[in-house]
Amino acid sequence: QSRVLSVILNRLNANSLREIPQLFDDYGFLSVTGASTTIGGESCIEDMKRIEWKKMFGVQISGSTVYAPEDFLLKLCETEAEISLGIESQLTSFGVSMCVRLSEDQFVQIPLGCPTKSGLSRPQGRGGGVGDQITTCMSHGGMILRIRGGPIGRAVVQYYEGVEGFCGWHPNFGARKPWVDCSRVEFEKVERKRGQALENGDQERIARMMLLSRAGSLVSTLNATKLRLPYGGYGINGVCIDSIALLQISLRNGGPTTLWPSLIFGAHRQDFLAVFGDLSSRFHSTPLGDELMKMYEALKSLPNDVSPAIDEVADLAGRISVNTHEDSVFSIVSRAKRDADEFLEQVRSRT
Repeated sequence: QSRVLSVILNRLNANSLREIPQLFDDYGFLSVTGASTTIGGESCIEDMKRIEWKKMFGVQISGSTVYAPEDFLLKLCETEAEISLGIESQLTSFGVSMCVRLSEDQFVQIPLGCPTKSGLSRPQGRGGGVGDQITTCMSHGGMILRIRGGPIGRAVVQYYEGVEGFCGWHPNFGARKPWVDCSRVEFEKVERKRGQALENGDQERIARMMLLSRAGSLVSTLNATKLRLPYGGYGINGVCIDSIALLQISLRNGGPTTLWPSLIFGAHRQDFLAVFGDLSSRFHSTPLGDELMKMYEALKSLPNDVSPAIDEVADLAGRISVNTHEDSVFSIVSRAKRDADEFLEQVRSRT
């Protein structure tokens, strides 16, 4: 169900392209330009041509046909389904796992993390050299949609900029990892229990979160297509954290993000900003256009954690602290939490 749900949401997101067919030409889509491409060494241009790119994709649910992900999820809220939607941050090893075989049919997992230096000097360190920075493990960020019951059954999907080269919805497959589960931090969460109506404001919040996922996916895809970016634009269009931080800032109408680290910078940020600006103009006076403009402004205010300015380090330390658990199985993470909190105390004592 998770895989099917992610396909449905991504197809509904793609309807935004079909609202303005000129986008296919202006951003150089293969089905229009006839440019060649290969998958596994074999040309797939004929397969691309057979896809009806400009035909709207609809989903029938509760007696209606919907063409947008926000409408689909709101219709799902009218069924018996339990729904949870929100932003989550947790430790990541980028899909790499290890285990030890104990017997013929028994294995035990080995906790893995990806250490990274923050660029902040440790408060009790020796002066901020390369080996004396606050160092912790990398985090993954995603907008998680959990559904139980109703016409979907049980499914869990995530929206984010993926390392495989796609910004959109992904099925939440994978083995349970206790050290990851206990590192999870939640933000902006909306829940709908079975048989209950949505609380005041939740309907608008769900619609906006889904609209923002549509806007982010559209811009990332178009920028990667136009510039022929490797890996679908991953890294150049930002990473998972960047895609969710943009969504969070926009959802908060310009409020600060709580996520760390933000890695998109330099000319890449400028190219990305240009596509947000172009699409916000093309979708002017529509709900999608409004969210594109909010994401345009969000990108301008997105922190630069690659090279933070001195007056930004307190915010950076705060975001490290919020996304870090002191009782982590990794001592480096627990130490980073203490260091970040002490760093913040020192900054406040000087102001």
